[in-house]
Amino acid sequence: MITYHTIRQASEGDILASQEVLQHFDAYINTLCTHLFLYENGRREYTVDTIMKSHLQVKLLEAVIKFKL
Repeated sequence: MITYHTIRQASEGDILASQEVLQHFDAYINTLCTHLFLYENGRREYTVDTIMKSHLQVKLLEAVIKFKL
């Protein structure tokens, strides 16, 4: 669980606190970004869409920085 102190520091721009927030939500973001990919050779694979994951991580950090305590 993320502490109030960590959220406050992340909202003030602390890099280590922001990394802790990202780490806390990593499994959830991976779940949201997992898709079925179809390859030209017919192979099918569920994997994390890294572009979407990066986008969601940026959005999370933007929301944390805007968060008023």
